[in-house]
Amino acid sequence: MKNLKIPHFNQTIQLAQQANVREIAETMRELALIESKKPYIQELASNLCITNKEPYFTAFRLCNFAYNAATFEPDAPGRQVLKTPAATLREKKGNCVDYTILISALALAAKIPAIIKVVAVNNSKDFGHVYPVINGIPCDVVPYQRQDGKEHLYRTGNEVVYPTEEKYNKFFLVEI
Repeated sequence: MKNLKIPHFNQTIQLAQQANVREIAETMRELALIESKKPYIQELASNLCITNKEPYFTAFRLCNFAYNAATFEPDAPGRQVLKTPAATLREKKGNCVDYTILISALALAAKIPAIIKVVAVNNSKDFGHVYPVINGIPCDVVPYQRQDGKEHLYRTGNEVVYPTEEKYNKFFLVEI
């Protein structure tokens, strides 16, 4: 994968400050669909050897790829930025939205079903977290990461993450 050419175009989309969470999820869906057709994503999906015939293996590969491709970095307060997979891979930084777009685009490139799950965390009334569900398996890599943007200082390169999901009382799904 070292020879993979990651494009410079379509780096980020910044949504309006008061964007509705459903509008954000719909934009994520559209971005994942568009990016899944790009040659670099198709090549990357092929290199990862993902398939809908091995759901857990595929979810495991996608979670580990995303976890190792980028460290967690929150958006600036009051902003919602959606990065293309190219931007996430080049910057090596992202958040739950960016991981969801990256993982979903890779799954879609391999013709694997993907769903975006938007959840309210800690009994909140507001939706504040998102992750992909790939082939029926949740792929949330954020719980494995520090939330202060300094993850890269603590990684050894030997970490392994597994598909995971916490129990959320309030959520909605967006099929891709």
